[in-house]
Amino acid sequence: MSGSLAELVSGGPGRVRRLLDRPVEVERCELDLRAEAMVELLRRALRGSTIAGLGVSRVEVELVEAREELLLHLVLADSFGVRIDWGARIALVPRRSCLCLQPRTLWASPSGSDPHLVWRALLSRFVRARGVLVQGENLSVDPLALWLDRWLVLGGHRPLRLRGELGLQIQARGYGSLGLLIGERVEAAPVSTAAPAQGIADAPRRIQGAVAVGKGAQVYEELAGLGGDALPESAVWELAAAAGDLGRCCAALELAAGRGSGRAEARLAVMRGRAGDRSGLVEMLERAWRVASHPVVQARLRIAWALSMALEAEGVGQARRELEGLVAEIGDGGWPSSITGEAWAALAKLRAADPEVRGELVLAAAFEASHHMGGSRGGETLLEVAVDLYERSDVDVVFARRARSAGDALVANPDSALVDRLRNWRSRSQAE
Repeated sequence: MSGSLAELVSGGPGRVRRLLDRPVEVERCELDLRAEAMVELLRRALRGSTIAGLGVSRVEVELVEAREELLLHLVLADSFGVRIDWGARIALVPRRSCLCLQPRTLWASPSGSDPHLVWRALLSRFVRARGVLVQGENLSVDPLALWLDRWLVLGGHRPLRLRGELGLQIQARGYGSLGLLIGERVEAAPVSTAAPAQGIADAPRRIQGAVAVGKGAQVYEELAGLGGDALPESAVWELAAAAGDLGRCCAALELAAGRGSGRAEARLAVMRGRAGDRSGLVEMLERAWRVASHPVVQARLRIAWALSMALEAEGVGQARRELEGLVAEIGDGGWPSSITGEAWAALAKLRAADPEVRGELVLAAAFEASHHMGGSRGGETLLEVAVDLYERSDVDVVFARRARSAGDALVANPDSALVDRLRNWRSRSQAE
């Protein structure tokens, strides 16, 4: 007997040939182009590959229906913390029954990175892909060819063939999708006269100069129009990482935060906090923990908010009451020991900072924290609370000594900052 196993299973020798001789003729076809599907396609195509020596850690796609464009954003990173943000604004141009992807703007951050190098590396991944044709800097995709697979034919499915000269039209569908309608061509597709893609590698310099003359918002909008929100946001982040003039860095971060960038808002709050203005950090943490969906993430944000709030004037009492409520919610089971220990450790610190709380309650929280943390971390918590209690009043000295004794038994080499505090303890004891 002759023929492949698939032919024998699906109808005997010659079955595949008979299917190929009787294709399904396509007169009209409607497809949906969704951003989520494109993200998944790119992830599969780029899985395990490296570009400029870096792996692809994140892929984002946004369809701009009004302009028939897509915005592509890649984050390239390695295990040593090196990161490159790269993006492209790509026009979607119908060409007969195919869809041509023509880059209009390419950008990369940090400054000095070559955005065209990344684009060429991406194109090389699709040179041999089914239904894809690389033409210079452009990518031509045949939607119907993506459906053709020899294994479908071997499995008994008839192939698809276009009837006559069909054309492709793009229709806005809403909700982040575009419709691709393949049908009768009304007129011949125009010949492309697209100019080479514009490369942008100096966005941080543009924003920095614009902020200096009070035109930061205008330049930010211009860059967002060229490459999407990710372009100016990455430029602002690069300025903040350079740690230049604090005022200009904060002004640049405000531009991104005003457009909904959570990353920029967090960096802005931290930079202001280091300068002495912690109000933004407190507000950001409060908003974050109130909208967090996962209970463990919410608990960590509440702890961070309470510790930041305690640094504000008359904020210790409010912060302590919030943590009292948190440890009551945590209870005795169902939560990871790490988050439970962090909550009790923070509560012990805030109880010690509140003169209205008795020393035995401070000590109880410290022992609870050390029980969940265990080892040296639990011991360091006890030693920190011991110093806090020792410095509060003579009444709390007995509780301080109990915490010190328990902490010494758990910690062999305490943190250097804690060693300095314990040294002050010994100096004070000798003076007394």
